[in-house]
Amino acid sequence: MKKISRLRRRVLLAEKSMEEIQQLVSTKDQLPYEELVELRKEMVQMMKNEYRDQERKNALQMAAKEFYQEIKNRDQFSDDPNFEKQRNQEQNPNSGLSDGKKPLTKKEKEYVRGVRSHNVDWSPCGYEPENAARLCGVYIVQAPTGKTYVGMSDKNCLNETLLRTLDAISIGEIQNKQLTEDWKQYGESAFKIQVLQVFEQPGQAKAAKESVKQDILSQGYELYNLK
Repeated sequence: MKKISRLRRRVLLAEKSMEEIQQLVSTKDQLPYEELVELRKEMVQMMKNEYRDQERKNALQMAAKEFYQEIKNRDQFSDDPNFEKQRNQEQNPNSGLSDGKKPLTKKEKEYVRGVRSHNVDWSPCGYEPENAARLCGVYIVQAPTGKTYVGMSDKNCLNETLLRTLDAISIGEIQNKQLTEDWKQYGESAFKIQVLQVFEQPGQAKAAKESVKQDILSQGYELYNLK
């Protein structure tokens, strides 16, 4: 199969209608593994840049999730110790995994394990905890009622901030009485915990957090943290 350049792939994807994107998802099982990885990477990137067309953004997000699941299902070489490292580098060459200089510290690995002990959905942002150790980001903790807490890390320590938030909620130390009471009433498993966006540079998460808050309110849900 002739290899498609990243630029050409992005152009082709940008030209596709929502129906064509859905059709692409329906044929994902026929695509080569490398093409799945590259297409998903471009979908995630384009999703971040879709500011005006929410419907198209949602279509790209759905497609990225489907591709993510297909990739996981095809990880038949997971016993190879070099496979995970190679896949991470392919999907996020500039990720916070090692920032091209050094591996994760012992403390960073502890935060990764801590985050993984909770039911956190990373698929919307296209990253995994290992890749986001030194990145900023925006996340939500949403009750079954739809009421939502929107959090962020703006200091390149997303895993640490997210873990501290979840631990604070679970032991009642977060300064939000209603969230603590709902957490006790419904239990952690009933909450939707998602990392929505990640950023490499500090300062980007704050504006993104406010945008997410407005999106939540526009959907008719309440916020635990209005400020």
